[in-house]
Amino acid sequence: MRLEYFLSGSARRNGENDLDYTFGNESMFNAGIDRRTGGRVSWSVQVNARRTLRDTFRGQSVPSTGSTFVNLTPGVRLEAAAGTSLYAFVQVPVHQEVNETNLAPRTGILIGLSKVF
Repeated sequence: MRLEYFLSGSARRNGENDLDYTFGNESMFNAGIDRRTGGRVSWSVQVNARRTLRDTFRGQSVPSTGSTFVNLTPGVRLEAAAGTSLYAFVQVPVHQEVNETNLAPRTGILIGLSKVF
């Protein structure tokens, strides 16, 4: 039985375009653990956070832009064959903060296939 962990973070600083519009700067943080519980099955849990600042247009804040989201993401991975695995993750919102009227995601499901060549 093997336990693995990861931490990652990133930041993006946006510049102004020709129309005097600037998308808000963005930062992300992810942390998680993964545990192999059998020959081919791994279970994981992650915390994913994303913060986006307000957009600006001609130096003024743009309404309904900018947000902070934190999700708890449990998942499972099955190694189907050498170099091939199937996975499924469920993103569960634990904190959502948006400015004014803004779209916010609900629980999401991610299902996929991974192949190493």
